[in-house]
Parts: sequence; structure tokens; C-alpha cells
Amino acid sequence: MLDRCGSFNSSIINKQKIIMRTLNLILLVGLFLLLGCSNSTKEKQDMKNEEWFVSAKYTESCNCDIPCPCNFGGSSTNGFCHVNGLIEIEKGHYKGTDLSGVTFMYTESMGKWLKYYAEENTTDEQLNAIQVLLPIIFEYDFEPNVLASERVPIKIERNETVTKYSVPGSYAEVAMLKGLNGEPVRLNNLPFRYTFEYIQYKTLKSEHKSENENFGHSGTHAFVGRVDASSNNY
Repeated sequence: MLDRCGSFNSSIINKQKIIMRTLNLILLVGLFLLLGCSNSTKEKQDMKNEEWFVSAKYTESCNCDIPCPCNFGGSSTNGFCHVNGLIEIEKGHYKGTDLSGVTFMYTESMGKWLKYYAEENTTDEQLNAIQVLLPIIFEYDFEPNVLASERVPIKIERNETVTKYSVPGSYAEVAMLKGLNGEPVRLNNLPFRYTFEYIQYKTLKSEHKSENENFGHSGTHAFVGRVDASSNNY
């Protein structure tokens, strides 16, 4: 009888030890994740605190209805957003890196993956600055999953009403929508600093083809505007 009681008590003690070890492990993992999130938040804040400035022409095509509700602070039409964007920086800098004249295209499935395509003469410092600033300017509330960051030829064709831009694997063609008297449809005072001088366009064709990621759409949202952003207004 004593042996049984002793065995029973020993079993209880062993179970208690296992429970305590498990709880300690959970606490350690939680602390690690908390510290990781804290460091990540600090790194993002440090990046925002760096002195920077960007003035650029921005062209965007996505799969949302016209106009894209995301640019008004709403949610995407289909619950997801596939984007081909073109940013042509006229003037800008990040810390000590001059960004004037830098042109790059990005392709993304918003919140899932992102690819950067910079011109072939882009320096390492400029490419790094692009990757730091784009999520800040677009006010992403998520950490981009960057699948590619490449230097490639960027082809741009533009006339008064149609803009085409492409890199190997990604292509977009957008056309200006005409309002009364054939004038552009303009929207003012949108809530983001990449929507200044907003002119509504329509996607004629936008696609991305790669080994693992593909999308395509037409007849959807597009716009041409300006980015006017700096560390002073973010």
C-alpha cells in the first residue's frame, strides 16, 4: 500500500515538473517574441527617424475596381490586391544617399509578397534606400515579404493618355479616363502622400509571370499621381 502511495505521489510530482517546464518554455518563447517585436518596432522607428525626402511621379495599376478603395482608406475590392507600380524619383535622398533620378518598379500581392526592380545603374545604397522607404511612404501595417530585389532594364513608354511600363516578368499598360470635355478626371485631398495630383486611369493590361507567382487583370483601377513625402510629415 505504501509503495502504491509512493508511486502515486511520485507520478504527481513528475507531472507537476513537466507542467512547470512547459510553462517556463512558453514564457521564454513569449519573452523572445516580445523582444523580437520590440526590436523590430525600434528598427522601424529608427528608419523613420532618419532624415529623408522623396518627390516623384507615381503610376499604379491594380486589380481593384475603379477607383481603388485602398487609396481612400478602404479595403480592396476583392479582398486582395495585385499591384504593378512605377516610381520615378525626380528629387530625393535617404540619409547621405542621393535618390534623384532613381527609377524603380515594384510588383506585389499586397501583404503576401513584394518584388523590387531597379534600373541597372542603381547603386547598393540606393537600392537599400528604396526598400526602406517604400513601406514607409505607403504606410504598410505589415512587414513586406520581399521575394526579389533586382537590377533590370525598365522599359517606359508614355504619351498624353497612355503609359506602358515593364520589366522582365512584369508589365502594365494604363490609359487615362476622360471626363467632361475630354479633360482628365482628377481627385484632390486624398489621405495619402503618394496620391498628390491624382489623375484617374484604367488598366488596359497588367500582369506578372514568374516561376511561383502569377497574376493578370484588365479593365481595373489605375492612376497617375505624385509622391511628396519626407521624414518631416511621417
